[in-house]
Amino acid sequence: MAEIRIEHLHKAFGGFTAVRDSTFTVPDGDFFCLLGPSGCGKTTTLRMIAGLELPTSGRILLGGDDVSFRRASQRDIAFVFQLFGILRITHLLDRPVAGLSSGDRQRVALGRAIVREPLAFLLDEPLGALDAEFREVMCGELRALHDRLHATTVYVTHDQLEAMSMADTIALMNGGVIEQQGTPEDIYDRPASLFAADFIGSPPMSFVPFRGRVAPGDSSVRVGGVDIALPQLREGSIDTDLVLGVRPENIALAPDAPFRAEVIDAEYLGTTQIVTLATASGASVKARIAADIRVQPGEHTGLTLRPAKLSLFDQRSGRALRTALHDGAAHG
Repeated sequence: MAEIRIEHLHKAFGGFTAVRDSTFTVPDGDFFCLLGPSGCGKTTTLRMIAGLELPTSGRILLGGDDVSFRRASQRDIAFVFQLFGILRITHLLDRPVAGLSSGDRQRVALGRAIVREPLAFLLDEPLGALDAEFREVMCGELRALHDRLHATTVYVTHDQLEAMSMADTIALMNGGVIEQQGTPEDIYDRPASLFAADFIGSPPMSFVPFRGRVAPGDSSVRVGGVDIALPQLREGSIDTDLVLGVRPENIALAPDAPFRAEVIDAEYLGTTQIVTLATASGASVKARIAADIRVQPGEHTGLTLRPAKLSLFDQRSGRALRTALHDGAAHG
């Protein structure tokens, strides 16, 4: 297997730019996910790595070898589009390929690719045709197969659950650019942008807009007349529109807390429930709390936010301000 290095990769189709100045490295043996919404450039990026599309500019290095403008047949890679089952092909070995179902043909194709021992595996939405239950099973099997082969793998998906459950590294794309690259934990706990915070998570991060000024060393912000603690800031901002970000599991209901909200509704999920609340400052937030806590629409309560897990964003740029939360973590 081999390292894949992408340097300032750019792809334009006439006046439309599909991929814009992408730079990243897929370490040898890494399970690397290109994640993002439809049209973000992830499949175009994969097709350029495969040699099915040639870049407008930039470089693609496979095992240190510059393959930027070589066609697919000149690159030692295996490309899999859809994967209806992972191996389990013993019963197919003596049957002609022409007589196999489409799903069995996919399994045989993957088996052939594995036997050939290519430098890298490239997979484009391989589980997209499966129902949710079978997709979950296949995620586990595909990751187990990767661990056995130690294969350098680039996997494209729009499904955050697939990426979060399988990837060593995620590159989150939006509008042809990489918004953030890091481990699943990095991207979930330390989103680099409002887009990353909103795209990752179910429900996604809740946002509380406010206007204010912050300085390096600050460890609280004032929202709707209430001081809210957060990780110590490593950079500041002028007086501007800011956004406080909080994951649902980091919100707790506390009747006497000064940060007030009204219960809008609650979604029962078995062991937990997702409670939607309207804060006194006008923001809508979602809290994940225990299912046995009784709440009623129209009820007023206080909220406490877990300080160590809060994010702060510049609303205009969408960029996260660096705080102690980012110390020692990849950012961007």
